[in-house]
Amino acid sequence: MASELMRLSGSSSTLARLKSTCPGTSDSLEGTLLGQVQGKVAIVTGGGASGIGAACAATLAREGAKVVVTDLDDAGGQAVVDRIGGSGGTASFLHQDVSLEESWPAVIEAAERRFGHLHVMVANAGIGIMCRAVEMSLAD
Repeated sequence: MASELMRLSGSSSTLARLKSTCPGTSDSLEGTLLGQVQGKVAIVTGGGASGIGAACAATLAREGAKVVVTDLDDAGGQAVVDRIGGSGGTASFLHQDVSLEESWPAVIEAAERRFGHLHVMVANAGIGIMCRAVEMSLAD
């Protein structure tokens, strides 16, 4: 990733600037978020089975966060949690329909009860509705 960063920036000075800004940054940025989520607690909605949510949950866990994965797909969400645990990470699964506003307090309370805090929220769950956002209701 460091070489990719240098390729995108056109010089090695980007890595040097990053290292001066973030002490402890190694010469290789491969597989690291520079410790930004180490020891943090994250909720990732829509984190089941595959896609962006599963990738976010896996990345956060790999970088040291404790992750609560939520989804409507219980089997898919649990599979993501099992993969994270098998890789040495810490995660748990909660069934959640994010469209039910009343479900949110219980999800946040469960994350805080299990892991002590909540630091990161990845609002990934969603569906596609073809209309203008201003025309949508909360029920949509």
